Amino acid sequence: MGIQLYPYKPETITRTLRNLRAQIIRNGEPGLEHVESLLQLRGDNLGPVPRKATCYFRRGKLRLAIFTALRGGPCTGPEVVARVCEAHGLAYGAIYRSVYAQLGQMKKAGQVRHDGRLWMLAR
Repeated sequence: MGIQLYPYKPETITRTLRNLRAQIIRNGEPGLEHVESLLQLRGDNLGPVPRKATCYFRRGKLRLAIFTALRGGPCTGPEVVARVCEAHGLAYGAIYRSVYAQLGQMKKAGQVRHDGRLWMLAR
C-alpha cells in the first residue's frame, strides 16, 4: 500500500487535462504533445476540441436590447427573440436561450412582467 500524494479523483484530473488541451489548442500555446500523452496514458480518447462559445453581447447590452424590443409593446417570448435578432442581425437559434435567461433575471429584478404568454415592461 502506497501513500496517496494527491486526494484528487481520476475524473477531476482527466477533466482538467481536457480543459488544458482545449486552451492550448485555442491559444496556440506550446505543450500540446505532453498533455495529449498524459491523456492517452489515462486511457482517454482524444476527440475534437469543442468551439469556444461566441459572445454576441457585451455586459448589459442584451438587457438593453430586450428593453428596446419591449418598448414596442407587449409580446410573446419568441417575438422578443425575433425583435432582438432582427435589430442585431443575428440568427434566432444563436441567442434564444440567452434571451429567455435574461428575461427570467429581469422578471426576478422586477423590470419586466410575464402575464400568460406576454412579456411587458413593469412600468
